[in-house]
Amino acid sequence: MPARKRVALQIRTIIVAVVASVAALAAFGFYAGARVDQDAIDRQNYLAFNALAAERADFQRQQQVATATPEAWIFSRSNNQAWLDRNLGTRLSTDFGHDRVYIVDGSDEIIYGMENGIRLEPNQIHLADAIRSSIDRAQSSVLDPAVDPRQTTADTILIGKMPAMISIVSLLPSSTPFHPSITARFLHVSVKFLDAELIGRMGEQFRLSNSHFEQVSEPQEDQSRIPVMSADNTLLGYIAWDPVRPASRLLGDLMPALTAVSVLIALVLAFLLYRFRRATLQLQTSEAHAQHLAFHDALTDLPNRSLFEERLRLALQKQQGKTTKTALLYLDLDHFKHINDTLGHPAGDNLVRQVARRLETVVRRSDTVARLGGDEFGIVLESVQDVCTVHRAAERVVAALARPFDLQGEIVHIGASVGVVIAPDAGTDAEDLRRKADIALYEAKNNGRNRFQMFTKGMDELLARRGRIESELRIALRTGEGLALMFQPIMAADGQTILGAEALTRWHHPVQGAISTAQFVAIAEQRGLIAELGSWVARSAIAFLATSNLPWVAINVSPSELRDPSFADHLLALLAEHGVEPGRLQVEITEGVLLEGKRTVTKVLQTLHEAGVTIALDDFGTGYSSLGYLRRHTIDKLKIDRTFIRELGRAPEDDAIVKAVIDLARSLKLKVTAEGVETGTQFRRVVDLGCLELQGFLFSEAVPAADLRRMFDEPAHKLTTTSFA
Repeated sequence: MPARKRVALQIRTIIVAVVASVAALAAFGFYAGARVDQDAIDRQNYLAFNALAAERADFQRQQQVATATPEAWIFSRSNNQAWLDRNLGTRLSTDFGHDRVYIVDGSDEIIYGMENGIRLEPNQIHLADAIRSSIDRAQSSVLDPAVDPRQTTADTILIGKMPAMISIVSLLPSSTPFHPSITARFLHVSVKFLDAELIGRMGEQFRLSNSHFEQVSEPQEDQSRIPVMSADNTLLGYIAWDPVRPASRLLGDLMPALTAVSVLIALVLAFLLYRFRRATLQLQTSEAHAQHLAFHDALTDLPNRSLFEERLRLALQKQQGKTTKTALLYLDLDHFKHINDTLGHPAGDNLVRQVARRLETVVRRSDTVARLGGDEFGIVLESVQDVCTVHRAAERVVAALARPFDLQGEIVHIGASVGVVIAPDAGTDAEDLRRKADIALYEAKNNGRNRFQMFTKGMDELLARRGRIESELRIALRTGEGLALMFQPIMAADGQTILGAEALTRWHHPVQGAISTAQFVAIAEQRGLIAELGSWVARSAIAFLATSNLPWVAINVSPSELRDPSFADHLLALLAEHGVEPGRLQVEITEGVLLEGKRTVTKVLQTLHEAGVTIALDDFGTGYSSLGYLRRHTIDKLKIDRTFIRELGRAPEDDAIVKAVIDLARSLKLKVTAEGVETGTQFRRVVDLGCLELQGFLFSEAVPAADLRRMFDEPAHKLTTTSFA
């Protein structure tokens, strides 16, 4: 080949190689930019979701703190408007910014109302339909014996075209759980609008540009947004903002350089490498800044609630085995809302920053000062020698905040109320200590403000009772005394054949008598006893199966147990130890377990399913029921929640819901059990709709193992539905 052609070929080869390299580099650059933009948008969505969730949690906690006293019920019943105005109206409006506060009696009459900080007479109040609907649901829930009367009803609603958070809690006469009569119940209703100011503040906190609420059905191409949902998953609208796309902005800057690549390819390649490195450094800096924002308050640069709780946990860990103490202080500013209302929010922000700086000067460098939200702060004092040291520290805090503040020429006096709890004197559990500090803070406010209050045992009788129950439950689990398994039969569609049974745990306390299952199971969950309790239930149920001809028994398994990678192996070992086929055991789980999406849970369920254990989804329809997770997970059976069965025959739509669940199960080849069948009408309707397994008081309540064995083995004792067939 001639030399000229050989050189031309080499040049063409080089050009093709360079062009290909440039094209590949350009493609990679656009791909990397798209990924960087998407990561940035994902982080913004995550921050927005967290900001909205934190706002909701603070809103509900504020109401619970204000209403968690028996005096609230007493003065509501006596219609003491002055007390209600001072403690349940003005406090929530002034201190926490709640826009509307109402108290409703058992006759659905409004006995107290405050809107936008102004108290109204009952005849001046006109409730929005959405608020009235929420109250109606809460009234029904209060009278339901299956529902904890202190349970908070929370929702997000639309009032006009503006979204609002609403929280409704029962006012009860004492700390003892009971279901009040119609005339004795009162509901406290708080409403806080997700208005432009609140959304804008959330946006400023997490650097979301132009954040606002909108009801537009189609998203604009240049906006990011998250949905605002009601409790029943109704879409109310969106919180939208202008997303930051760092890579797109960067690529726009690079476009002129890329057009000149054909002229100075070597320089352009070097320039691209330089700019890419610079973009990487910028992204790392941005991520480091975002990491800092995630654990620090944007206004004061103090640690936020998440970092504060982590510091408290570490302080309690370091204290173990030492003679020193750890003190937790909760404080908030007195009359802070008055500053915002009279001088404006910029002045309020300035005040919060000055408070943060003063707090940092009255503690040691080893201590932690955090802003927990609004005008609420927390302090962790580590390695404290004695209680007197804590007293002096609390006095310094009160004295420091009692001094006047200069807000651009305006001299203001505020003061602060402080709640103090000391570990290990008051315990070593971080969550319990935070709750006790909050209770002490509430007492400080009740006792005149601008002071500190130490937590005492008498402030939290409920915590003491829970502690006693926990201790006695540990003993019962160790000895087995008082614990028993009861079995509720699950019937075939003929109403006579027992297909299996659900094992239910009962605890008969030697002094207090029967203790609510929900109560001691909740304590077991919180105090780390649920695995031991679950192991006792599984062993007892499997031992019953080994001595019974019953086809199968179902046991309830908690989320904590399923998060243990060894749970499946332990359960299968128990079956093998007693010589029971895995197919005779059913494991009942809740929808919340599947929503967690944890790989460990998925692996445990898959192992049990493959071994032959039946996986049943309990209370189906009451949570975030999704066809997606039914297809993703190894579910063998659905249990229709009793709330749907109870409504059968009352309206066509109630039947339609149950039929839809049964049809869905059939299409997915799943079995279905109807829970809570209590009447002949419910029995006939659910069978007509195609359900082949039924459970409820119509057939039998939970019975001891011997009675169930006799029902199944002896025809004379079999259940019958002659009276309602």
